[in-house]
Amino acid sequence: MLWEKFAVAMATMCRVAPDRFASLDGLTKQNGRTIYVSKDESRIRESAEATKPVRIKDSIWFVNAQVSKHDAAILIDTSRNLLGLSASFSEELKQMTIDAKSLPHEYA
Repeated sequence: MLWEKFAVAMATMCRVAPDRFASLDGLTKQNGRTIYVSKDESRIRESAEATKPVRIKDSIWFVNAQVSKHDAAILIDTSRNLLGLSASFSEELKQMTIDAKSLPHEYA
C-alpha cells in the first residue's frame, strides 16, 4: 500500500539523518496547510480532514501517510533537500519504496 511505502521512505530518511530530521517538523507541500511530519500526532490530525499519522519506528516522529503517489514523490524530494541528502539518494529511495510493486521483505 502506498501509505506504507511513504512511511518507510520517511523512516529511512529519519535513520539516515537523525540529527537533521527535526528540520522537517511541520513539513507541508509548498503553500500547503496539511502537515506531513511532526512530533505531535494531533498536529497532523488537525491540519486536514483526511490524515493518516504513522509513528516512525524507534523515533519520536509521526508522518502523515495520507498521500498520493505524486505528493509522496514531491515530499520525498523536499525532505531530501531540507536534510541535505543527494538527489540520487531520493531517486533510489523512491524506486525502492513508492515506485516499487511491493516493499522489500525487511520492510513488509
